[in-house]
Amino acid sequence: MAGKKIDIPKVEREILELFLVGDSDLIVHRFAEKQKKQIADKQQKGVKGRKEDRDPEAEFQAARHLRPDGTDGFPASGLRLGAVEAVTWCSGITKKLVNGSLFVTDVDGGNLMRIYSEEPVCVTDTVRIGSFSNKVADLRYRPYYKDWFMKVRVMFDPSALSKEQVVNLINRAGMSIGLGDWRPQKGGVNGMFHVASAAEARKLETRMKKLAAPKRGRKKRAA
Repeated sequence: MAGKKIDIPKVEREILELFLVGDSDLIVHRFAEKQKKQIADKQQKGVKGRKEDRDPEAEFQAARHLRPDGTDGFPASGLRLGAVEAVTWCSGITKKLVNGSLFVTDVDGGNLMRIYSEEPVCVTDTVRIGSFSNKVADLRYRPYYKDWFMKVRVMFDPSALSKEQVVNLINRAGMSIGLGDWRPQKGGVNGMFHVASAAEARKLETRMKKLAAPKRGRKKRAA
């Protein structure tokens, strides 16, 4: 007896290249290797290291995501996850569908989306770390990017999402989720963005060329 025929639909792919325009400062905080080692040491029984002096400049530099060419970037996964979380504000669509139908990279195909902006500024913030009643104040030295934008590549399944839906999802992510530290999803206002209009995109193409070459000088630090 012949087996039942199984129909597997052909997978379609479409590509969108979009400009994301920052609506508030972007705060980046890469989890540095030194921090990972400190946590690992604490978790190993009997391992106790001397508390080292803080080096604000080194912590600032370690908090940046650097691409192979030396320019600053941000993980593309952050934008994709933001689009998935933005489904919360949409009806008739599920996170599972978006998670399997939408993927993001930099325009060069890399996992770090290039941040186009002036040099990042080192800002000192006071944070509270620890659990519940044991929280203590600490300082963080993080890069802030002002007047920033990115150009990203979005691959999506047109049988699941239309171009308009993709743009709307990303715009919703820009308002309600955001990117980086102290974003709207975490109760903050930083890292907000929107998808550039056609007129904005033309201006950003010109600006992007001016900012294309990486700057090798020492990063500025805020007082």
